[in-house]
Amino acid sequence: MMWKTTRLPLMLVLVAGLVAGCAKTDFRQVAPDEAPVVEGPATRQNLTPFEGAFACLADEIADSGQAPVTVGVGDIKDYTGKYSINEGNEITQGGALMVYSALGKLDGTVKVAERFDTRIGEMELGYTDRRQLGDGTKHEITAQGKPDVVPWLPYYGGSILRSDYYIVGGITELNYNIQSGGFQGTINLMGPEARVYTSSVGVDLRIVDTRSLLVVKTVSMQKQVTGYEVNFNLFRF
Repeated sequence: MMWKTTRLPLMLVLVAGLVAGCAKTDFRQVAPDEAPVVEGPATRQNLTPFEGAFACLADEIADSGQAPVTVGVGDIKDYTGKYSINEGNEITQGGALMVYSALGKLDGTVKVAERFDTRIGEMELGYTDRRQLGDGTKHEITAQGKPDVVPWLPYYGGSILRSDYYIVGGITELNYNIQSGGFQGTINLMGPEARVYTSSVGVDLRIVDTRSLLVVKTVSMQKQVTGYEVNFNLFRF
């Protein structure tokens, strides 16, 4: 028994060394007098299982020969109210950003109008109205019937294009455990576990005609997310 007890830490060290040897770590020295820093994988596009569906829809819109519509996106909030003291909001707060990304994957067949965060545009319009915004060149204007050259950008109404439709809604459903199963054999909270845990998330969106404010289409969708246990009460989804 003593031999087994003393050999166990040595075996753990050997296994850790083998695992570390399999992992590839790159270092890069940015400046000659700086210590090398760990360099991870390169940035890539965030691909989803819907990439093929987006490409197919973009082809259908292009083949229809119709002029592209202009779509805006409103504030798509989290309405589930699920919050954790330790981890914060249970649901992403970036629903509107995801809808913008989805529209952007339609390969330009739909024009996207910014309606979610217009602070920069409104600020620059304010500068233009106060004749404070320029582009580094001179502009000819007519003031009181006389031509003049000024360094600020003259403003002409109608430069902001309207949208045809806009998308609003929210994340409305989060069910933590709609189905679970697997194997669990513990004694004093110690023992093997292999459990599967399924949750679901629901979203309700609507497409609204910008001019009439009539709801053109409503969509209610649900997605199940299944995770498996990788450690005690720790699941990977």
